[in-house]
Amino acid sequence: MTPHLLQRIRLACLALLFATIVRAADQDIDFNQDLPTFNITLIVGAPQVINIGVLGAPGNVTWDYFLAPTPIGVPGCASSPTNPYICQGLTITLPTGSVSSAATATVNWNGSAPPSGALDFSLIVDGHARGYHIDFRRPLDITFVLDKSGSMGLASSGGGGVTRWDALKTAVNNFMLKLSNPAFAQAGDRVGLTFFDNGITPSTFGNSLVPLDPGSATLVQTALNALAPGGGTAMGAGLNDGKAKLADAARSRDVLLFTDGEQNVAPLVNTNGCDIGGTAINANCPILPGSSGNLKMFTIGIGNPSPTYLSTLQNLATKNGGNCLLTSNGSAFTNTTSMVIGDINAVFTQAFIDLLRNNSPQLISTRVGTIGNDVQKLVDFPLNKNVDKLLIEVSLGKGFEIPQLARVLNDIRVSRNGQTVTSVAVPRWVGNAPDTYILVFSFNTARAITAKLRSEGQWDVTAQPNPLTNGLNYRITVIADDHLLDYSCRQQVAQPSAGSTQRFVVELNDRGKPITNATVTATVYQPGDDVGDRLARNPLKVRADARQQDRTAVGILKYNTLLARDPDFVRALLPKEQVITLTSMGNGRYEGSYPVPNIAGIYQMVYRLQGNDSLHGAYSRIEMQSMYVQPGQIDPGKSLIDKAVVNGRLVVTMRPVTTYDRFLGPAAADAFDVNAASAKLNNVVDNQDGSYTLTFAGNAKSNATISILQKPVFAGRLDRLQVSERIPDVARPFRPNATNVLIQNPNLNRINRVNRIPR
Repeated sequence: MTPHLLQRIRLACLALLFATIVRAADQDIDFNQDLPTFNITLIVGAPQVINIGVLGAPGNVTWDYFLAPTPIGVPGCASSPTNPYICQGLTITLPTGSVSSAATATVNWNGSAPPSGALDFSLIVDGHARGYHIDFRRPLDITFVLDKSGSMGLASSGGGGVTRWDALKTAVNNFMLKLSNPAFAQAGDRVGLTFFDNGITPSTFGNSLVPLDPGSATLVQTALNALAPGGGTAMGAGLNDGKAKLADAARSRDVLLFTDGEQNVAPLVNTNGCDIGGTAINANCPILPGSSGNLKMFTIGIGNPSPTYLSTLQNLATKNGGNCLLTSNGSAFTNTTSMVIGDINAVFTQAFIDLLRNNSPQLISTRVGTIGNDVQKLVDFPLNKNVDKLLIEVSLGKGFEIPQLARVLNDIRVSRNGQTVTSVAVPRWVGNAPDTYILVFSFNTARAITAKLRSEGQWDVTAQPNPLTNGLNYRITVIADDHLLDYSCRQQVAQPSAGSTQRFVVELNDRGKPITNATVTATVYQPGDDVGDRLARNPLKVRADARQQDRTAVGILKYNTLLARDPDFVRALLPKEQVITLTSMGNGRYEGSYPVPNIAGIYQMVYRLQGNDSLHGAYSRIEMQSMYVQPGQIDPGKSLIDKAVVNGRLVVTMRPVTTYDRFLGPAAADAFDVNAASAKLNNVVDNQDGSYTLTFAGNAKSNATISILQKPVFAGRLDRLQVSERIPDVARPFRPNATNVLIQNPNLNRINRVNRIPR
């Protein structure tokens, strides 16, 4: 048998393995079996008529409501068993009296209001009932705004020679594989793509939005593969371009921004997240709760020590209706349950959940590991009742030609309650040599109903011995499309400070009815050390290459250099785990407090919601979030301060120290703000040891306020800024021989001459 013939046979087997099963309409009521709740999505502007029939009825039948239509979050509609039932643009009509089994109920949607919300009802026909859940939503427009600046060529936290650009391509391709899947994409949804470096980078994708269908994933992949990192970071221009593509305010409009560094090309995004170069992003900032027509911002950033960079991304998202996720970069890690926290793939997976929250994707599990040469369980999880679809994403880190993929699909098997059900899934991938594929189980389709496959039960994914996959690293992500179970997880304070108290809040319900018997935890992964303080105490000095278009601030350059070269520095930042058990407060609300330690930096959280009851069966959900903890208040009395006049200008050198004895650290040059009547801050130099040299222009006798991280540290005449007369205790172990000038400069002409600061 020739290799070519073998390939054809394998492809044929793959087709048979996932062959389509034909059945009557999926939404019908079946007299021979109880079927799960059927989910219907109705899109504003897309009229639709859905007929609901019966299967297996012996003769005439009688229709009625088992549960009267009940709106959830739909204004102006009441719960009522009327026939026909009318709720704004929706009409539900049941056959009346004893009618032929060929008669159907109808759900008629005229495509107008309501723009959001849901409605539940159940029908009963001669003792056979089935539930129905309707979601209303606007058509979706989404634009990816992606940073391809020179710094994207740096190594990613995953190691192995993978650059940030490589990791981004993989994450975006996997995102699009899920986003374009019919499980979530609806007719009329569209996607756009913007790249930026020194400005807007042309790409093969083009400038227009395209339909969000499986073909769009290929277009995105092609555009990514044709580009390479280079140039500056024109984040403001990129966001403006992405925003311009989302002009139709009648649609849901989302921007997903990814960037890895400081913006260095005008127009700049304001740190407050409200405007770009002075032009407002939305009419109100923050956007008003319940308002429509706004453009939502979802941001993803690669962690670095710059407070301004991190605050800008956080504010962009939280003030514009989205969410901010940050990678931990050098301290990305795998926790005790083989879950990767804080890398680009992990945050893009959560961003997918966040962006489509109204479309019901929910994260169940994510696992990583290495496939061995024995039968191996890769992941297991419980799944509850009435889940509409289950997506299992398998990434293997190696591309497979399609004939080889057939063998991989055959030997990575999915089971429910001990029975293999892989053949019921529909596989999807992008390209001719994919390293990632997804299996989609749709429980309300002919394929699943004929196989009598239900969602509820204990599921697992196992790898059979296969030389193609032996030794490969895998990542498996499990996502439920659940329209009935609903939850939200949030931090009460968007940007807490070190030493403060954070409060975690989770709200959990089923079709608007609170769930009060769940177990809810928030696992916090705090940095092992304050990154700014550790950077300040590290003696390394770096020099930025002035020839680079994407020249990085020296503080960030020092940080990136240490990540790449100093394993001790990386280990010191590895996170520590703390589990907070949230308390049920009643009405489906769970809360818990977290005392934030005196450590500034990027924290990762994993919320876990678990339960087991008669309504749902066993269920488990996780949600990943990031939290940027700002440095606390700067204490001038603990900080080293010096001043001088150089060429007629006031020069102040300051090494800020917090009230809890931590250096602010490098990479915060843009955190200084001066408000003076007749003087201005002309220049700030980061000296890389936590000190900064500030040069003022104008009248040194001007009254002024100096703030760091928007917190005042000085008010009065500039020339009366108090100079340190001794070395603060916090600095002694670090600079035991410090003299009157922190960064010594023989050209300084001291205003207040102190030959030596006493120890």
